[in-house]
Amino acid sequence: MGNHDVGRAFSAAADVFWIVCGEGEEPAKEMTLRALEAVGEYFQSSMDAEFDDALYTHTTPLGRMVAIAFDAMPDEMLDDDADAWNEGPVTRFRDHFGF
Repeated sequence: MGNHDVGRAFSAAADVFWIVCGEGEEPAKEMTLRALEAVGEYFQSSMDAEFDDALYTHTTPLGRMVAIAFDAMPDEMLDDDADAWNEGPVTRFRDHFGF
């Protein structure tokens, strides 16, 4: 039983972020991180933050933002290596917000 409100807030923000940004050029790291931090300030150090499938892969809206903001390397985004994804950008994301 985790705190699903955290994941829902970040997921909703990611959906809006991509609506605003569109599908053109990849947004800058700084802008992407600022957008995540706008949500994260309300959940800093939340215990048991749960993201369900929102961070399952770098292809979800939130996963795409995490990949950009937390410098995902190509080998961390391989479809057949969930450990690299989770131990790389997802861990950097969680550490940044204290989850």
